[in-house]
Amino acid sequence: MGQCSSNCFHAWWLVAHQILRSISFVLLAAVVLLPNPARAQTSAEAVMVPYTVTPDGLFMVDAMVNGKGPFPFLIDTGASVSALAIHLHRALYAEEAVNPSTRVFGVAESGLFPRVALESLSVGTITQATLEAVVLPFSETGQDWDGILGLNFLAGRLIQFDSKEKFITIMQASPQNTDRFSDWRRLRAYRDEEIEGSFPFIFFRVGIDSRLKRHRIEALLDLGSTFPIINWNGARELGHDTTYRRLRRDWEIEGAVGSFEPKALIMNQTIRVSRKRWNTPLLISDTTPLELLNRTDKPFVLFSAGFFKDMDFAIDFETPEVYFNPD
Repeated sequence: MGQCSSNCFHAWWLVAHQILRSISFVLLAAVVLLPNPARAQTSAEAVMVPYTVTPDGLFMVDAMVNGKGPFPFLIDTGASVSALAIHLHRALYAEEAVNPSTRVFGVAESGLFPRVALESLSVGTITQATLEAVVLPFSETGQDWDGILGLNFLAGRLIQFDSKEKFITIMQASPQNTDRFSDWRRLRAYRDEEIEGSFPFIFFRVGIDSRLKRHRIEALLDLGSTFPIINWNGARELGHDTTYRRLRRDWEIEGAVGSFEPKALIMNQTIRVSRKRWNTPLLISDTTPLELLNRTDKPFVLFSAGFFKDMDFAIDFETPEVYFNPD
C-alpha cells in the first residue's frame, strides 16, 4: 500500500470522515420494488420552479401533497417510486401507516414498509393524481426534507437544471423540447430491461482511469446519492485489489434501511463522461442495491448528485438522454 506521512493520513481522515457523515444523512440509491410503476401524466406546458441544494449536495424542490404544503422533496433518480417521511405522513393522515408489505431496498439492506395512495403530488402547476408512495419510518435530526420525488413522478418528463439561477424547468419529454439542447453535450443513456419490474432507471457508461488504461464502467444515474459508490469488482478492475485503504471498523454507514461497513475508499479517482472530467474519491462497497441492479460480476458504479455541482444539465426520462451545458 506504500507509506503515508502523518499529514497525508490526517488529510485522508478528514476527507473520509466528511464523506461518511454526508452519506449517513440521507436515503441512498433507494430501490423500491413495486410492480409496474405508473407513468407520469405529462403536460405540454413548461413550468419553472426554484430548487435548492442541500448541505450534502442533493437537489430539493417544493411539492404539494394532496393539495397541502408546500413540502421540501428530494429529486431522486435512484428511487423507482416517490416516498413520504413518516413525520409528513402523520401530518397528512389521521391513521398511522400500516401493512408493511412493500419491500424497500436502501443503500445497506432491505425491509418491508407501508405504501400509501396519494390523491395528488404537484410541483409548480404540474400535478399527478393517484400516485403511489411508500412511507419511510425515519426522521433524521436536522433533516431538511419531507419526501422524495421518484421515477413514477419523473417518468415521461424532461427536466432542465439551471445552476446559476437555481431553477428547474419541467416539461413534457418530446423531440421538440429536446431540440433546445442540440448544442449541449449529449450523454447516451439506456435502460436495463432485464431488471425485475422493468423500472425506468437510467444507466450509461463512464470512463475511469487507472494507472495503465481507461476503463468503461456501467453507471446508474442516482441524484439521491450524495457520493459515488463502486462495487468491489469495479475496484479490482481499476487495480485496487491490493492497494486500497481500509476504513476503520467504527465507520458504519447508516442508511434508511439498515447499515453497512464499507470496504475501502479510493482517493482522487479520475472519472470521464462525454469529454468532461472529475477527480473524486470513490467509496468501495457491495451492497444490496448494487447486487440487484448489477446481477453479474462486471464493474458497476453509482453516479451521484455531486458530479452535477454548479453545472447546467437536463435529463430526458423518456428517451432516456442526459445533456450537459458545454459552457
